Amino acid sequence: MEWTVRKIINFTKGGLWQDGNAQFGFHDQEGNLYFLNYQEHWVAKWNGSEIEWSLGKTLFEQSLKHYTVDINSPSFITKLPDGDVLIVSGGNRKVIRFKEGNGQADVFIDAAKYGLKDIGNCEYDFQGNLWINEITSSKVWKFNSDGRIWRRGKWFWLDL
Repeated sequence: MEWTVRKIINFTKGGLWQDGNAQFGFHDQEGNLYFLNYQEHWVAKWNGSEIEWSLGKTLFEQSLKHYTVDINSPSFITKLPDGDVLIVSGGNRKVIRFKEGNGQADVFIDAAKYGLKDIGNCEYDFQGNLWINEITSSKVWKFNSDGRIWRRGKWFWLDL
């Protein structure tokens, strides 16, 4: 198998998307691209021809729709089987769940409440569980699809 680069997309603050180097991106099953900008604290969805939406603290002008969300140093994006998008906001230790259909974004998991010092990426398994890695303490945490954490053989809510 031979791999070829079809197109490299670049974005700059205030500039247009063009050929160049993208900071980081993820693909979904439909061929959409999700980009994140760690330093400027935003994420965006590129549908192949335009920036369909963006999330972040400040307006991303090239986006057709922008949603103001408390994202701080995003580090990972994954799409759930139900179509929702999960964004790891490592700077404030939150996992944001974004529902594209209605533009609603909520804190799905507040890792700080569980005592996690930092969070890296997250991924779901075929049973619908979400696995989050805690970088500093080299641990992997398991959450169910409702955001409950798995500890000592049972699911529970941490009421703080």
